[in-house]
Amino acid sequence: MQNWFQQTGKPQVSLAPAFVWDAQDAYLFDIDGTLLRSRDRIHVDSFVESVRRVTGFEVTLTGIALTARRIP
Repeated sequence: MQNWFQQTGKPQVSLAPAFVWDAQDAYLFDIDGTLLRSRDRIHVDSFVESVRRVTGFEVTLTGIALTARRIP
């Protein structure tokens, strides 16, 4: 099965208007989707809790698609 880029030749990126890459403190690259796109919330909850324990920051994933997506 081909991924979105292989099928369309277009990268799939969604950024908020006026987003500035250099203004962010850190980035998470979940390349294969195992952290954020699992069938249950165990990976998401573990990620959020790990960030809280290590940094003391509460993470919000508002606006991020957290379900597995199947591209026809």
